[in-house]
Amino acid sequence: MRKGWIVVFLIFALVGMSACGAETTKLVKKNMAEVTSVYYYGESEDCYATLSVGEREEEYLLDGSCGQLTEFALLVLAFHNTVQQNAIKANVLIDNVGVEVELELNANNGKFMCDLERKLTGEEVVEIEFDEKRFALDAISNDFSIDSDRAIEIACQEFEGLIQSITKSNKLFGEGYLRILDKKANNFDGVFWCFTLLDRSGNSWSVIISTEDGSILAKSI
Repeated sequence: MRKGWIVVFLIFALVGMSACGAETTKLVKKNMAEVTSVYYYGESEDCYATLSVGEREEEYLLDGSCGQLTEFALLVLAFHNTVQQNAIKANVLIDNVGVEVELELNANNGKFMCDLERKLTGEEVVEIEFDEKRFALDAISNDFSIDSDRAIEIACQEFEGLIQSITKSNKLFGEGYLRILDKKANNFDGVFWCFTLLDRSGNSWSVIISTEDGSILAKSI
């Protein structure tokens, strides 16, 4: 009889832990200030381009408090060698429909950026054309084994105790960010999920997650 009660207790304990984890994940997903869900990548001989698509705060503030969200499609153009320009005009073709854009130089990383401010699903054909160059961007996120939702769940499992420590009365005093690490960043031959948790005091914690199997590749705490 005693063994039976122990088994029942363990079952309820495991169910309770699972429910706790699910509630933590649900709370974090409600407080995501930025989520990239679709990611395009393409390159030519002297440059490469990425297109990160998802939702983020309308008023983008790193303050640990998540506000109203809006759709974004951040186009980034990076050159292998320094380019002496502050902006580049390009034509972005989505399913053969072109739109003229101006990518502005980000002085912090030397890359050119603009927000297309639209939703993409990963099924669209995307090309970029500028300075007599034209190349396609492939939706490589379609090949991820771990999608954005699963990446957030894995991060929440990794940071569950931390998340609970900044949660009071079922309110998270922080916000989350899920981005794709640039394929060329740090000379990595691949792309990875990067989840960051930021609290109201400015403290942040990050975890790098494999897009292939969901394993934890690196963590800062």
